[in-house]
Amino acid sequence: MHGDANFIGDCTYTLAARRTLMSWRSFSVVDGRGVPETLDLSAAKCERAGRDVGVAFIFTGQGAQYANMGMELLRYPIFQATLAEAHSIFQELGAGWSLFDVLRDQARINRPEFSQPLCTALQIALVEPLGSFNIFPDVVVGHSSGEIAAAYTVGALSLRSACKVSYHRGLLAGRVAAASALQPGAMMSVNLAEPEAESYLVKASLPGRVSVACINSPTNVTLSGDEVTIDQLQVDLEKDGVFARKLRTGVAYHSPAMHQVAGEYLSSLGSLEKRELHDGRNPFMVSTVTSQRVATISLLDPQYWVDNLESPDPTERCSGPYATP
Repeated sequence: MHGDANFIGDCTYTLAARRTLMSWRSFSVVDGRGVPETLDLSAAKCERAGRDVGVAFIFTGQGAQYANMGMELLRYPIFQATLAEAHSIFQELGAGWSLFDVLRDQARINRPEFSQPLCTALQIALVEPLGSFNIFPDVVVGHSSGEIAAAYTVGALSLRSACKVSYHRGLLAGRVAAASALQPGAMMSVNLAEPEAESYLVKASLPGRVSVACINSPTNVTLSGDEVTIDQLQVDLEKDGVFARKLRTGVAYHSPAMHQVAGEYLSSLGSLEKRELHDGRNPFMVSTVTSQRVATISLLDPQYWVDNLESPDPTERCSGPYATP
């Protein structure tokens, strides 16, 4: 490698231009014959990167869950205490199950009545130890139900309100799943741009309804619809060399299937309350419902969360001055 005359130039360019630019960078010039065992880094040149991009927290929706997720973090008292408080709130809301038991249960954790509140509680619990390490976001964004934990993080929802939004969402989604047991819904991540996905669906000969539910990036969407149709579509896409992965949701979120519980979801949320941030921060949230910066008052409106459940999730369209980095 050292005999390659282009190596040093290529290495220097890669290290300077192809790595993520952190807040601070450091370098030192050393003898080309080798790095001494005791290199004095105190004399190294340090400089601040050209721009401060801030910190963004991005929260996932339901479908990424797995048994025992987050259990190793219970050694952090603040993480355990937050989950314990969420557990108590779920019990008060009517949950006949233990948050800690279901987190360990491979069979139940993928059912929406459990995965929705658990994914929310776990992500909220992750925010707290990060804060104890002085790691705070400047901006947050959430994918689908990930917006609930995002709203908590910016102070738009109290822990009780966030638990309420996620608990009733999961409860009603579970009801949809049970009612459609003979014709269940499903979702699938597909590596196609939105226009390509729409064209593909128009041309495909499908036995049921499938629609674009989430626009995840310029080259990836989530499709939602009848499971039998999703399964056939996955086979067709893979034959065409297109990446397609079915998600563990059990329900066709962000589709007409959600209309049947929209009214009950709205009435079950009642009034929502925000929480106070006491550290002087003023983070903001970019909505994946509206694709714009969203005000706290909007997140306190139960209708917002009904829209989040029913509407296509245009995450990739969050652009412009309030976009996440």
